[in-house]
Amino acid sequence: MGDFATNPHKKHFCGNCGADSNWSKEPIVSSPLWELAEQFTSNRRFIESDRILDLTSYQDCHIKVWSSTPAILWTNDQPQETGIHVHVYQGKKKIVDDTFKQVTWFDGSSLECDKLLTAMLQKIKGSKETANA
Repeated sequence: MGDFATNPHKKHFCGNCGADSNWSKEPIVSSPLWELAEQFTSNRRFIESDRILDLTSYQDCHIKVWSSTPAILWTNDQPQETGIHVHVYQGKKKIVDDTFKQVTWFDGSSLECDKLLTAMLQKIKGSKETANA
């Protein structure tokens, strides 16, 4: 939903069906949960993680990584962290569950938060296109 989900508009884009012909009287963001979030989210602060993770130390583990995205509802007193969220599993045991500023992949390359977010959005878009085919 991109800009429609972050900046108020009178014209709205439906992330579910792709229609962009919905109009509101006043500029609002395109989220059916906006009012709920406004009512119950008490802390809208964000901080950038300062942690660093080198995944080359976890060669025999199962890894899940994604770009952290803001919670729809955030009731914690602590601010939300931005960065790359990582889960590392050794067998069935989760041994890492945190958000990092910098993550080094197995080949020594650095993961980029923006590229992970783009890949996540493209994957969702591809899933919807496949489902509608």
